[in-house]
Amino acid sequence: MRAGVSVVVPALGPSEHLARALASLPDALALHPGPDEVILVDDSGRALLRDWAAQCAPYARIVAPGRNRGFAGALGAGIEAARCALVFCMNSDLAVRPGFLEPLVEALEAGDVFAAVPRVLRRGDADGVESLVRLELSAGLARVRQPCVEDPCAPPPPAALGQVRPVPFALGGACLLRRAEFLASGGFDPLFEPFYLEDLDLCWRGWRAGRRCVHVPASVVEHANQGTIGAVVPRSLVLDAIEKNQLLFQWKHLDGEALCAHLDQLERRALDAWLCGDRHVLEVLALALEQLEDALTARAALPPPTAPFVELIGRSDPFAG
Repeated sequence: MRAGVSVVVPALGPSEHLARALASLPDALALHPGPDEVILVDDSGRALLRDWAAQCAPYARIVAPGRNRGFAGALGAGIEAARCALVFCMNSDLAVRPGFLEPLVEALEAGDVFAAVPRVLRRGDADGVESLVRLELSAGLARVRQPCVEDPCAPPPPAALGQVRPVPFALGGACLLRRAEFLASGGFDPLFEPFYLEDLDLCWRGWRAGRRCVHVPASVVEHANQGTIGAVVPRSLVLDAIEKNQLLFQWKHLDGEALCAHLDQLERRALDAWLCGDRHVLEVLALALEQLEDALTARAALPPPTAPFVELIGRSDPFAG
């Protein structure tokens, strides 16, 4: 019998998208020969989901941390409470298709695979694959790119869509991983709270350790892309958090030539912003610098990487080769 899977779904409260997400699970899990479970993490801090779930998803087990912990914190709480060896992390606006789970489980049977991500279709669009991501070094920054979403007129090579390929990270809201390995790694780094890039950091730690993250196109899910965070947090603050965490990721992980280029560009960017009066750039840099000590502490705690950052970017590129 295949290992059981705990599906962990963090949510802030009842919604049509959450109802659709949960409704998509029973038929899909019935196709998987394992002792599976569904965990609904109530991240509202006000116990908004128990009565609702009793009517809409009575098969789900409720985990209520008692306070709002944010997506990564709520997901971590659900993984800690999971009873199965494998965990599928699932956004509340994600709907799975029947047969989505088995290809992911098969991918994790390779011992060097840290996490597996399905083909995530933005709003069900076959060409809008959110999960086929790459890291690109540009102007001293390692940036996440989603080629299928950013430029739908230039589709990726067919091999990238038809075969299991490496990716730098598995989306935190749609990935399969091993519970014990997640917990042993320390889980999501609180450095990146309240949200964004914690999944990149988690998986990049796997790459540094000589593991792989893979994109599994035979597994298909649909993402409504309703921006759960954006619905409750002003867009300007969301963008600031992304830019701040992007800097923290560089300070934690860059090395060698990539780090030298980053520091050089960072100095130039700060000087240009000061001369031009670009307060936004300076404010984001100030926010990141407030966490510089924490970033350096997290960096110092990392084991030495098995390969330089630039080489790992090449290994993790789904479009290479």
